[in-house]
Order: sequence, then structure tokens, then C-alpha cells
Amino acid sequence: MLGLDNLRILYIDTISAPHAQSNIRGMLSAYRKVGSVKTFDYRAISRHLGPKVPWSRPEIWNEEKWEPMVTRALRRTNSALLKEAKWYQPNFIHLGKCELITDRTAKLLKIITPAYLAHFYGDLSRTVKPWVKNIGQHADVTLLYHRDSQICQAHLEAGCNRVGFWWVGTDPTIFYPREVKEKDHSLVFMGRPIRESGNERRETLIAMAQGNVVPHVYGGNWEDLPSGIHCHQFVDEDAFAWACSRAKIALSINANDVLMYASWRRIFNTMACGTLLLVKYFPGLSTVFSNKEHLVWYHTKDEAVQLARYYMNATKEREQIAEAGRQEVLAHHTWDHRISEILSFANDTN
Repeated sequence: MLGLDNLRILYIDTISAPHAQSNIRGMLSAYRKVGSVKTFDYRAISRHLGPKVPWSRPEIWNEEKWEPMVTRALRRTNSALLKEAKWYQPNFIHLGKCELITDRTAKLLKIITPAYLAHFYGDLSRTVKPWVKNIGQHADVTLLYHRDSQICQAHLEAGCNRVGFWWVGTDPTIFYPREVKEKDHSLVFMGRPIRESGNERRETLIAMAQGNVVPHVYGGNWEDLPSGIHCHQFVDEDAFAWACSRAKIALSINANDVLMYASWRRIFNTMACGTLLLVKYFPGLSTVFSNKEHLVWYHTKDEAVQLARYYMNATKEREQIAEAGRQEVLAHHTWDHRISEILSFANDTN
């Protein structure tokens, strides 16, 4: 049973990575409300110890393919983590998507500390990643970003001790409506043309422009979009909130037809900013939000264009839905809620 009177949290993640900041800041703020926190930025430490480590490659732990300096950097990173843990003696460890942490390190963390070890792997993978399996054999729980029963069962069969479901949340001190003179963006989209949904995102944005809904796209690698679509670079949390506040509608496109898997970071943060969210429907969305009450969902790109054109001009209705969605997020989907949920895994004996 994990007590909250003297909660000592070791937070291991990609803390300095720009793309992770909207999660990291909010998560750490919520953790610090319930206990003392020690952080370990494993990617930053690895960069200081040696050359860039190929953490995203499928052969991540096939060390014979690496240069000796890379192998030494990884081993020294894991050694540094163990020293921090032994000194700090946490009773709860949050291990973020850590491809650089070995199964041996995960095992030793459980031996040298009294900690409950929760490993959060927030990417969708239909196969069990070797490092997720290796860590999961020693972690008390492996938390996934969806509720696909087949994928969850595959992790259990691979040897993970326990598999749970955990979302991201939002930080309302970062994501809130900014005071703007007018909503001068008809529609904004936050994201990149990633492999899984890049074509669908591109086609939907082009359809919006052809339907006289001018998109503003925030994210990298959109150079091939036609004229009429305004492309911007990746933005930090504050600029994200300002961009949403300037927009009448924010668009969210997720092409993965997996139960409860979506870009929740974009969904919750956008809604917290008081912007109407137009989102591609995915399984499970209706169990969390109500259509045309908290947000608006669509199924085809033609329907998306029609709804965008309607809500661009239906100002009162658009603002009512956006505000109701914001209140729903604040009531149930902040990082404070999420940290309470993740700590409950340690006290759940079922």
C-alpha cells in the first residue's frame, strides 16, 4: 500500500525534449502537489556522455551494431540512474517511454528501492516493443495509451506483469483562453504529417482550403501543402494556447481505429483553451465526450468541411460548445486527475 504522507517520486523521462514540454511541465507540477520529486532526464544525460543514441531504431538493444562509444554512453546512463535511485530512495517511480533504460536497470530499481514502478509507454504499437517487454517484466504496471484488448493481451503474454490504461492530461495554468482582439484564424491544426495519418491529414487540410475554410497548420514538414494553407513551425505551449485562442475551430485528425487511442494531448489542451474542437471520430470517444455538446466529431473529410463551414458562422452555438467542452476537461482531464489515477495503480490490489 502506497502512503501519501511521505511520497517520494522519481520521475524518469525526456524532460528537456521540446516536443514533450506540454506534457512534462504539467505532469511534474501535478506530481509536486502530492509529494517530493526527483527528476532524471535520461536522453539529456546520454547526450552528455556520448554521441547521439539511436533510441528510435528497431534494433535499439542490439548493441553489437553500435559503436563502442554509444554502448558506453548507454551503460553509464543506466549506472547514473541507479546511483540517483539508491541515494533518493523513492517509493514511486514514473518511468516514461524509456527505450534507453535496460531490463537489468528496471530489475535493480526494484531491488535497491522500495518503489512501485510504473512504466508509461505512450505510443501505439501493434507489436510488443522489446524494451517495453523487458522493462515490463520488472515494472509493477505497464501503462498503454489505448484499450485495444489484443495489444494489451500481447503485452501480458510477452511477460509484462500487469497492463493498464493511462491518458495524458492538461495543465490549465498553461492552456487557457487568451484574450485576443478577434478570432482571425478560421481553423487551426496542430501536428505533423506522421506516417500513420499523414495522407489523411494532408487530404483533409486540402479539402478544407478548397471548401473556403482557410487552415493554419502548426508543425514541421508540411512544405508540400498547396497555397491557401498557412504553414507555421512547431510551437511551444504558450504559442499553442495563443494559436488556439485565435481560432474559431481546431481540427484533430487521428487515423488509427483503435479503442481510446487518439492525440489526447491535442484534444485536452485545445479544449482547455476554449476552442471548438472538430475531431475525427475514433472508438471510445463517445464514452468521454458528447457530440455537439462538448466538441464536434466527423467521419469523412467531406463531413468535416461541411461542419467547419457551419460552425465558422454559427458563433453563439460554437462558443457554447467550446465553453462546455472546456469545463468538462477542467472537471475530469487535468494532470491532477491523471496523477491521482496513476498513483491509484499502486494501491489497487485487484
